[in-house]
Amino acid sequence: MGLAGYYQKFVKDFSRLAGPITSLQKKGKKFVWDKKCEEAFKELKGRLTSALVLKIMDPNGNFSVVTDASGEGLGGVLLQDGHVVAFESRKLRVHEVNYAPHDLELVAIVHALQVWRHYLLGKPFELKTDHLGLKYIFTQPNLNARQRRWLEFLANYDFDINYIKGKENRVADALSHRKHIAAIITLRTQFKDEVKNELTNDPYYNHVKTSLEKDPRDKRYDGFKLETDGILCYNNRIYVPEGKELRNKVMREFHDAPYLGHPGVTKMMADIKNQYF
Repeated sequence: MGLAGYYQKFVKDFSRLAGPITSLQKKGKKFVWDKKCEEAFKELKGRLTSALVLKIMDPNGNFSVVTDASGEGLGGVLLQDGHVVAFESRKLRVHEVNYAPHDLELVAIVHALQVWRHYLLGKPFELKTDHLGLKYIFTQPNLNARQRRWLEFLANYDFDINYIKGKENRVADALSHRKHIAAIITLRTQFKDEVKNELTNDPYYNHVKTSLEKDPRDKRYDGFKLETDGILCYNNRIYVPEGKELRNKVMREFHDAPYLGHPGVTKMMADIKNQYF
């Protein structure tokens, strides 16, 4: 498993392209790598190794945020002068599943602004939603504590809310309906080889590897998986052996990438922990 959990936000229709592969992860489904999976794998590799499909952010440009929510997740698109700057989506958390539709739509907005804080804070922008009631959320007299907390957060931003019809909100809507699971991709060959070279002498890796080879169903290692090339993953996150050189390389990769916008140490570390352990 590779960096798809991060890079999916940079490729349009990622979940559709990855569908044949991610469907193999469904509980109780037999793992059969067929022609559709192979074609999806090749297409994903091509998309992920080619130039980014997004517009490079212009600090002086005009921003728009489009959000949507569904019973499965939240979706959002960051636009600048009509061009996509970033995609964002996540599945609903356990406590959010029972939220009313208008609360879910509000959560989608809050989540999007949290993710793109480094782009939007201090700049006027347009917020587009297909939930008409949100246009008047700031004038509602009866709000619960949770809603008031969200509005206090939104008050930090300078935006106008505009309503768009649901049929015009296809991208955010599609993102909100996708399942938030990583697709299977390969690491860059050089970095993968470096990881494998370090794994041989890594005590933690050897301990887990030996245990899994002895009993793949050992409950102590639920979530762990050994890839065919020897890479160790935990809940789709790649294990990076202890040692400053490799771990510093991961940090440099996230810090120096121009399309991340240098969001700060906290956000960068959260992104890294979402992909590696």
